[in-house]
Amino acid sequence: MKKSIIIISIILFSLFSGTASALNIYDAKPGAIIPLTINGYEMTTTGLIITPSWKPAMIKWYLVDPQGNTKYMVGSNIDTVVQVSSGFNSATWSLTENSGTMKIPAFAQKGKWIVKANIYDVNKVFIFQFSNKASFVANEIEVGDASIIEQISGPLYLYTSFGGNPLTGDMEFAIGTPDVIILLFIAIIIIVFLINIVALLKRRKQK
Repeated sequence: MKKSIIIISIILFSLFSGTASALNIYDAKPGAIIPLTINGYEMTTTGLIITPSWKPAMIKWYLVDPQGNTKYMVGSNIDTVVQVSSGFNSATWSLTENSGTMKIPAFAQKGKWIVKANIYDVNKVFIFQFSNKASFVANEIEVGDASIIEQISGPLYLYTSFGGNPLTGDMEFAIGTPDVIILLFIAIIIIVFLINIVALLKRRKQK
């Protein structure tokens, strides 16, 4: 029992070490962990006379492949927003946010991936609602060659958007699975379990 715990701990440590350090080099692999954080990021917002500036309130992180296709999205409210200065129709803000992490997906295309961040605030003028937006590139990851095992060490992502309403913006949907290697492991366990159940039922019928 102790040996099994030690072996499992070593495997988990090696996997974690591999994914956590992948972003420190240009040869990232599927499953590489991308932190979704900003600390003291300053931005200036402007507006019209009736709305001199807008306050950042929400952030969306987009994982974009080398072809410019969005593969995944994570959104959350910004943890801390502090105004540091203001002008006639502008304001400068300091933002701090920790939205967790996302991963490079399984079978990731080789090349430069980016994490783009969009910062929003929803404003209302009478009955009309619209979203102000500011964008910046939060991270750049160079994905290199990967072995078969490395290729399945990341999740699968599904992202879609539709709408394009100029007042309310696009509607978006994103979902991610556990790492493919974990899904395969679960599938193998289920198959082995079913095989044993079938074999047990056959033996009972023979008796």
